[in-house]
Amino acid sequence: MTRTASPLRLGLRSKLALGFGAGVVVLVVASTVSYRGASTMASTADEVERTQQVLRRINLVEAKVNQAESASRGYVITDGAGEMLAVFDQALEDLAADLQAVTDATHDEQALALLGELRAELDTKVATMRSVIDERDTAGSDAAIAAIADGDSIEQMARVEASIAAFQDRERELLDERQAAAHDAASQTRSITIIATVVGAVVAIAAASLLARSITRAVTSLRAVSGRLAEGDLTTRVEVVSNDELGDMARSLNTAIDSISEVLGSIAVSSERVAHSAAELSAVSAQLDAAAGNSADQANTVSAATVQISTSIEVVAASAEEMTATIREIATTASTSSDVATNAGNVAHRAKGLVAELLDSSARIGEVVRLISSVADQTNLLALNATIEAARAGDAGKGFAVVAGEVKALAQQTGEATGEISSNVSAIQTKVEQVTDAIDAVVQVISEIQESASTIAAAVEEQTATTQEIGHNVSDVAAGTGSISQGISEVSTAVEQTAGAATSIADASTALRDLAGDLQGQIRRFTLTAR
Repeated sequence: MTRTASPLRLGLRSKLALGFGAGVVVLVVASTVSYRGASTMASTADEVERTQQVLRRINLVEAKVNQAESASRGYVITDGAGEMLAVFDQALEDLAADLQAVTDATHDEQALALLGELRAELDTKVATMRSVIDERDTAGSDAAIAAIADGDSIEQMARVEASIAAFQDRERELLDERQAAAHDAASQTRSITIIATVVGAVVAIAAASLLARSITRAVTSLRAVSGRLAEGDLTTRVEVVSNDELGDMARSLNTAIDSISEVLGSIAVSSERVAHSAAELSAVSAQLDAAAGNSADQANTVSAATVQISTSIEVVAASAEEMTATIREIATTASTSSDVATNAGNVAHRAKGLVAELLDSSARIGEVVRLISSVADQTNLLALNATIEAARAGDAGKGFAVVAGEVKALAQQTGEATGEISSNVSAIQTKVEQVTDAIDAVVQVISEIQESASTIAAAVEEQTATTQEIGHNVSDVAAGTGSISQGISEVSTAVEQTAGAATSIADASTALRDLAGDLQGQIRRFTLTAR
């Protein structure tokens, strides 16, 4: 039964859009709020990262001040060594760069004020270190050492360290405040996201429930009629209760059932005609089968005449196969020799690569030795600084002076050891170069072996030409039997076509007869009229 649906057409897509639209709006609003919260978190994280960078930079400032002071004292102690003065100048240049980086990254007013005080203390300290260097250049090392011992260098360094500590304390306070702000922003964003997700899920579930309720009746009717149709009942029709896609499906299914009923009726009439035509085809196939038997006897007589010629061709072909086997063995030997030479070349190249890696390793050992030598020089400098400090301490620093002397002696022993290691590394590199020359000689020998393999390949090509001539003679003999074979082929083809036609007609008649029976049986499964 078909019922007229509402004139207002609202498709399933529109219903789904209306049902889930509210949930999507809620999720969009939540996503917007979450995005803003994430932006706030990202901004706060940038502030935290910048504060941590400032703390790392200020530590570098303190390290550069200590390096500059050590270099100035080393310049005095080493009686005006130019490398110490270069270290001093580089330390001051790095100090200025790090201090400027700290200033650029600092945005807090209080921290900037503390940086101003630190700059003033650093200027005083740098001026004192320069005055010591100038004292050494004008009055000598003893006067410069006395100036270091009598001056207020230690108090100046203490004031610099105090200024740095005050600045670090302020930056740590800012770091704690910004980390707390980041935590609050994350908590707020998480809460809003959870609430919006729950609301969106509730709206989506409610919309799905309403939509399911609206289409349940139509789906139930479609399922009932589909089940009857599967059982072969073509008398039932779907009730149209909506004007959406489900209503269209119901109308289309009713139309399809009507069409199937009409087609099955036509097939029932046609199946009887097919059964009558199958009987006529069976008689024709019997006549064709008899004609095919006569043709087969004639083809057998002609086939016996070609046996002797085929035997001669087989003898010639056997000779060609023996020659081909000989050439194949020669080609296999040449290929094996070439493969062996190629593998040997690859092994030599890999050995050369390993020697090159050994040479690189010895070079890296030399770099490590130079690094140890540099450490020994720095240790010697520290020992000199310790000697100066011990001199300033008077009698109380005598024991410390003894320790400094032992450290200096140890640094000298380290320098001598690194010199011996450098000599050994140079000797290893010389041996490695000799091994490389030997590998090159091996590669040359392998190249000569590959040339010999090429000569063998040329001989294989000559044997191939001989085999081709034999094959040409076999082709001439085969041409003599072509006309006879063609006649046999034509007769055989005619016989096969005739036999095939008879068989096909017989099979077709049987298939038509079976098909007519199947069609009639299938049609009886359906109910075309009301019960």
